[in-house]
Amino acid sequence: MPTTAWLIAACYLACRSRSGKTGLEWADRNNVEMVTRIVNGGTNGIGDRRHLTARALTAVGGIEAYPALVKGAEGQAVLLLQRLLAERGFPPGALDGDFGPKTERAIKAFQKDAGLTVSGRADAGLGGKLDMAIA
Repeated sequence: MPTTAWLIAACYLACRSRSGKTGLEWADRNNVEMVTRIVNGGTNGIGDRRHLTARALTAVGGIEAYPALVKGAEGQAVLLLQRLLAERGFPPGALDGDFGPKTERAIKAFQKDAGLTVSGRADAGLGGKLDMAIA
């Protein structure tokens, strides 16, 4: 039945639009907020939706699971990293997809706590340990 569920979701997004684009067009642009507005009418739960979207894209090969990230990086991968840090008890500041000083401090604290080399950089090893820690 998963195939049927995907078809229903795709048809729904193809038939709904906002700001001149269908839900599928917004999804192709990875605009989680606009897809959320189309589906829910607002942005309640947007943080969770961004996190789950990043994880789903990782699962289907849409983004690299845990790319190397450093201070100054932005985007969905940073947002996923921030969510994982927060869920593990290492608050990175705002969950905004912007790798700033607070995110770097949270990474360093997690690395120290986990017995890893403290670098403040996020790589595949860090992401995997964070993900496994909350699974």
